[in-house]
Amino acid sequence: MQTVQHLAAARSRSGSAILSFTASTWGALWASKASDVGRDVVAWGPQQLHQQQQYAATADGSKQSIPLKTALRQLYKRVHPDLFTDYPAEQAENERSFKLLQDYLHQARSPTTGPASRTAYNFRFYLMSQGISEPAASQSDDGTTTASSPPPGSSSPFKLAQLSLPPPQPNRRPPVTASAKASGSSSGQLSAPAARALVKLLELCGITGVAMDSQGDQQDVDLKLTTFIPEAAEVVRQHESGVSRHEVQVANIRAAIRLSWQVVAGLQRDMFLGEQQVQLLQRLTQALNILSDQADSDQADLPNLSGLHILITDKTYLNSQGTLCLDASDSADDWADCLGGVDADYARDKKSNAAAVRQLESQVAAAVGVRMLFTAGPYLMTHEYRQFLERLAAHSAEHGPVQPPRAAAASSSNSNGAGSTYSSVPVYVAPPYQYPQQASEQQQQVVHESVGYIMVKMDDSAQQIYHTVQVYGATAAGILATKQQQQQEVADLTSSVRSRLAIRRLFKDELISTDEFKSACKRLLYHRDLLLRCNIEGLSIRVSDKNKVACDGSVVDIAWNFEV
Repeated sequence: MQTVQHLAAARSRSGSAILSFTASTWGALWASKASDVGRDVVAWGPQQLHQQQQYAATADGSKQSIPLKTALRQLYKRVHPDLFTDYPAEQAENERSFKLLQDYLHQARSPTTGPASRTAYNFRFYLMSQGISEPAASQSDDGTTTASSPPPGSSSPFKLAQLSLPPPQPNRRPPVTASAKASGSSSGQLSAPAARALVKLLELCGITGVAMDSQGDQQDVDLKLTTFIPEAAEVVRQHESGVSRHEVQVANIRAAIRLSWQVVAGLQRDMFLGEQQVQLLQRLTQALNILSDQADSDQADLPNLSGLHILITDKTYLNSQGTLCLDASDSADDWADCLGGVDADYARDKKSNAAAVRQLESQVAAAVGVRMLFTAGPYLMTHEYRQFLERLAAHSAEHGPVQPPRAAAASSSNSNGAGSTYSSVPVYVAPPYQYPQQASEQQQQVVHESVGYIMVKMDDSAQQIYHTVQVYGATAAGILATKQQQQQEVADLTSSVRSRLAIRRLFKDELISTDEFKSACKRLLYHRDLLLRCNIEGLSIRVSDKNKVACDGSVVDIAWNFEV
């Protein structure tokens, strides 16, 4: 309470109004992705870096080996598509390669080879430049081809890790017996050649020290759900009181900062746990108090930070939308120096200009007849993108929305005709040459195969854009319709499981395919009566690859192929 009063007293000398926060058009397509204020942030924070470097140097300087499963999880955290929301081309490539990795694991665990395992697996993962080594391209005796380097002559923040693996050898070991599981024996899910191939992929992506038959894998015994759920429920409920307390504290501190300083404070999504969030916001409060004390001692006016958006993340900078990002590893004094020296007027102007561009995006998209227009965060405020929008707005004012090819000739004489049939299709505006070696790839990849947006170039003429939408609009709309139908099927199944088992949340781990998630949901419904006797009500369940409780006690993971 003293902190709140101190902030209120200090800030009473500045009467500037709060600037409202404008939601990004980007959110219409990427609703499940990072928040708009963190749109530019693609680097990793302390928590992610800690997870990626779980193997630590021991006293004698050696490195502890990590289980293969743990290493695969580290790989996913490095190539997670959410880290690349501002770079759709890299995001799409990582999504494709990770689905390919899921298929590789499925084939490697299968006792027989299927049609999909007769061809080589070509992986292409994008990582931050500092995240991997730079071995030259080479081909080994077992048929794997590797390369890890940034595009030549490019200032890309990423490196491209490429690896071609031969078809995985199937698992021909006998099934693990109940007695073997009870004794903690290795499940032998992967054949040795397949495991060695995966280790090569992990090493290329900077994850070293992987043990194929580590003790961690040996102890990964799949408990029966009827045994695991009651124990997990007790652990989760012991954590719930602490989690709720942290959420209340975070909300109160943010409200105090907003009311006292007219500043909107936030934290990078999924980067910090509850207790860390409280500590970081308290540090921000301390930094603001330092500013107030300095103003009192110098008999000077407080800095006018009204309307400023602050995001606590893993580095300090002012992003293209006018959000001031603070490094979570800095001290309160460092933050106070940064806040005292920031040009708040410039930041407010950038935020206002970004809002104007988003509004123009929405207006032009409606005039063209598509769902939305968007570009990567670093290019949002460029002069080239503004010219692109104005050029397209002028063309749409004269010719109306895009029409299907057969109706184009008839509609050219009547610009006030029927609305466009492409109103569900988003359009991504790519820079002319994002990376030199990808120029030809950009020309080929017009429709995003998994999301369904159309990609055009920022230097395309309005006529070219209209033609591209006419040619590829139906394909993109079909992809979107199929995806929405699949999402609806999963949503209906998830809702049914939540309702009948009375659980709080149900979602899938990104390591698990949609088919595996649906299989788990159907089995949960089948065993409903038995599971209800295991105290499953009220839990947050994530379908994953093994039974465990999340480190913060908020989620219970169950194996998709669980035993009852």
